[in-house]
Amino acid sequence: ITMNQALDLIIDTATNGKESEIYIPKLKAYSITDVKDTLFDLLGNTGEKVIGIRSGEKLHETLINNEEMRSSWDLGKYYMN
Repeated sequence: ITMNQALDLIIDTATNGKESEIYIPKLKAYSITDVKDTLFDLLGNTGEKVIGIRSGEKLHETLINNEEMRSSWDLGKYYMN
C-alpha cells in the first residue's frame, strides 16, 4: 500500500464511517516469502539468518475470510464489514 493509498483510506473511512464499520482495502496478496525476497533484493544480504517456519506460523494471512465476505459491502476500493 502506498502512502497516498493509506491517506485515502484514512480520509475515506473518517469521512464516511458512521459507527463501528471495518474497512478492508482491496490489496494484492503477498506471502511473507515474497516480502522477504523483495527486501533481500533491495537491501542485499544484511546478515540476518533465515531459520525457516516455526510450528504454528503461517506464510499467508487473510484480512477478510469467506464468512465475513458474505456480510460485507463491496465499496469499490474497499470492503466494509
